[in-house]
Amino acid sequence: MCRGLPTNHNLVMDEIQGNATSWPLFLSRRSPNPKLHRCDAGVATGRYIVKSQSDAVVKLINSKSKATICKLSKTILAEALDKEMLITLLERSDVNYIAEECRGVMIASMATETRSYVPWGVARLSSTTRLQHNMMNPTGYRHKYHKSAECVDVYILDTGVHEKHPDFEGRVTHGPSFGPFGEEHWEDDHGHGTHIAGIIGSKRYGVARNVRMISVKIGDANGEMRTGDVLRALEWVWSHIDARWTKLNEEKQPLRPAIINLSFQQETRETFVDDAVKKLEEHGVHIVAAAGNRGKNARSTVPARSFHVTTVGAMDINDRYAPISNFGDVVDLYAPGVDIISTGHKDASSAIKSGTSQAAAHITGLKGEVLCIEFGHHPPMPPQLLRQTVLKYALKNVPSGIPNGHHLLGHLAEKWEIHSTLTG
Repeated sequence: MCRGLPTNHNLVMDEIQGNATSWPLFLSRRSPNPKLHRCDAGVATGRYIVKSQSDAVVKLINSKSKATICKLSKTILAEALDKEMLITLLERSDVNYIAEECRGVMIASMATETRSYVPWGVARLSSTTRLQHNMMNPTGYRHKYHKSAECVDVYILDTGVHEKHPDFEGRVTHGPSFGPFGEEHWEDDHGHGTHIAGIIGSKRYGVARNVRMISVKIGDANGEMRTGDVLRALEWVWSHIDARWTKLNEEKQPLRPAIINLSFQQETRETFVDDAVKKLEEHGVHIVAAAGNRGKNARSTVPARSFHVTTVGAMDINDRYAPISNFGDVVDLYAPGVDIISTGHKDASSAIKSGTSQAAAHITGLKGEVLCIEFGHHPPMPPQLLRQTVLKYALKNVPSGIPNGHHLLGHLAEKWEIHSTLTG
């Protein structure tokens, strides 16, 4: 978690990207400068995020480093700042504050297993009652889908997606990658992103089979990501959506709704990501976020704590709260997140994983399905209206056992006439 500097003015900056530095940082003659925010030991990347909108600051950083402007969050990502530059920036009135960039992590368990049954999670979103186990027939459930053309774009900011998996049927493409692996490395070398994409929209495991998915890789082979890369990725997503909507308007075509799935967690007081998702929602983009897997109140977890995302916690097949799931008033609803089968990142494989990432992917798929049903019949639902509608038709008092917060299960059946049954 990022924090302000302690009051000891003899502080030495240490553990930046794992390497202890040797220069003492006297940020003022009496006390350290409160405009510098630090990460906990071991999670700083060596880069800095500067809260400023000044062109002069950008020019100054570029004179000795590389500056990337992030308009959504009104910040500047600096690749590196030496002692002299850091102190110079902190003394400027057009710099609000500077934060060390902190690492975050994707949210999922890593257990894998190959199966061929239809997922219980998809069925639960459209069943009005708790599912029954069928030990004699593990292939389990039928699910009624609305058939339509590709009608929604879902942006998946994750570890990449194995695009050639046959269950994606050619509906996955990629944008640039943002991270230490370079912009040209798009493949998923972790498995998390492919699993999430499969829940959202794959042929066998997906909630919404009519969505187009765009992978934006921000996570590495260890499932870790950096705040600055998240901000850069969100900037690219918005520019991509804006360009597409501008073209559709010029052609007098209906706008394809856009959803962003964010299945990562970071404990921080910084509001960079919060500011960015707020702007995106104001522009009409739907955003779904995982609550986090620490079994604690999600009010300090980014991006889950934002009022401008739909935050999702996890439950199991018995309609019980999953103890790993974060909870609290910022969690809007719950969805299946335990023992979820989906696409694997090797060849045509499948994998079983658990976590609020999987729960969030179910709600991203649910929103995609709803937007596809509504597409062409009505103007696109604005994000706040869709969130209110999903909450209105959610099942009440499910799951059980939540420490505190809302007891709501995301659901499709009542309003949109989508139903699941147990096979015989």
